[in-house]
Amino acid sequence: MSASSNWNKFVLLLWKNWIIQKRHYMQKLFEIVISVVACSMLMMVRELNTPEYSEMLTNNPITLKIIYSPQNNVFERVRGRAARMLGTDVQHQGYNDTDRMFKDLIANNFLAGVEFGDEYENITRLPEQLTVDLRFPSEMRTASGC
Repeated sequence: MSASSNWNKFVLLLWKNWIIQKRHYMQKLFEIVISVVACSMLMMVRELNTPEYSEMLTNNPITLKIIYSPQNNVFERVRGRAARMLGTDVQHQGYNDTDRMFKDLIANNFLAGVEFGDEYENITRLPEQLTVDLRFPSEMRTASGC
């Protein structure tokens, strides 16, 4: 018995597969019909929905402005040093009253508010320990909007 090449074995396998598929013509016809029906149903369902196009939403730009309280020379130097370390000169505004700073923070679109505390209003140099509160307008607007 002579050895046959791999190509002959592959052709023989394809021929056998073709014979089996030819004998099951109803199954092949059923597979084709089901595929066409499924695709047709998907196309019909897609046509039932009409797309809605809405305008593109744009947000107003955020002003990079930081506010702080209380306003004095010590905290002005701290703010200037922080701006130099960050490599940018962010706009700033100081307030003498913390409550007024909160109201402006909520009313205007500031980046953040830095509250050093009213007890540090008349200092001439930074203390060893300093308590700082950062206020962000989104948190305060969410709380007041509920």
